[in-house]
Amino acid sequence: MNFTSEPLNDSHILTSFDSGKEPLDRWLRQSAGRGQLQDTGRTFVWHVGDGEILAYFTLTGHALHRGSLSRKQAHSLPAEVPPILLAKLALDASLHGQGLGGELLLDALTRCVRAGEIVVSRFVVVDALDENAVGFYEKYGFTPVPDTEPVRLLRRLKSIAADLSAD
Repeated sequence: MNFTSEPLNDSHILTSFDSGKEPLDRWLRQSAGRGQLQDTGRTFVWHVGDGEILAYFTLTGHALHRGSLSRKQAHSLPAEVPPILLAKLALDASLHGQGLGGELLLDALTRCVRAGEIVVSRFVVVDALDENAVGFYEKYGFTPVPDTEPVRLLRRLKSIAADLSAD
C-alpha cells in the first residue's frame, strides 16, 4: 500500500481514525489542528489519497534539563539541551501487525534529521504511553531516561542520521 505523508490540513478526515488507544485518537481529533494553528506542534499524516487518516505523528521543539538525564547522557552538556520531541505516533488499528509502525517512525525520524540540519538538536525524545511503546522504541535504539514517568526515551540525532545514511 502506498501512503501519502504530508502535514495535517483541513482536507484530512479525522473521524474514523482508531489506533486502539483512546488518548491518541482523542488528541488527533481535538488537539492536533490547534497545535498546527498555534505553532506548538507539527502533525504529519498518512493516507492513501482519499484524505482519510491511517497514521500520524507530531513533532515539536523541546528543552531537556541536563539534570534529568543519566550521567552518561548528560556528560559535558549545557544546563539545557535542545531535542526534538516526537510527541505523538499512532497507526490505525487496521494496519497493526504489518510492520508499518517502524515505517511511520522512519518517516518521523527522517523529518527530524532534516530539521536537525537546519536547527541544532541533540536528541529525539519520546514519552512512551505504555510498556509496549517502551519496547517498540527500544527496538529502534532509543534509551530510557532513568526515573521518568511516563517512561521517557531518547536517541542521539547524529546516531539516527548515521543509520539513515547507511540504508
